[in-house]
Amino acid sequence: MKIYFENLQFGTVDFRVEDNYEMIIDIWFSHIAYNSLKDLVGVLRQLVLSQKCEIKVIFFAEPTEFEFIFHKNRDILNLNIFFFHDSRRVMGSSRHIFHIIGDIETICLPFWRALRSLQSKYSEEEFNELWRSDFSYKELDDLTAMIKTRKQFS
Repeated sequence: MKIYFENLQFGTVDFRVEDNYEMIIDIWFSHIAYNSLKDLVGVLRQLVLSQKCEIKVIFFAEPTEFEFIFHKNRDILNLNIFFFHDSRRVMGSSRHIFHIIGDIETICLPFWRALRSLQSKYSEEEFNELWRSDFSYKELDDLTAMIKTRKQFS
């Protein structure tokens, strides 16, 4: 699985998910309603630290939403992605569009790499101005240290 965050501007970012060279999602999403980039860092951190959890991140694509549900049970991770026509979450309005089973390396690392790639293009001030919402490089740097420490002991 490959994840891309690109073209950060005006409070939006382009987002792509590819799996086995097939485009799964190719959209832009907004900082409005949810601070998805910041939320994602917290989710990745929790996945690295926890033995068992279920957490989600919502990406708002005005008016549609994409809900990423991460489920971890020891070393096994599941990621399910659901599409919603709008934020009302009316029963039956979702569509399951992607599922992958893996571990930290196959599921978390692609998101982390995409965030780090985005981080490398902007200073923290530029990033926050372009994203138009708070994003802490320190939190991402802390996650990076956790992942690097984990890889040393794997």
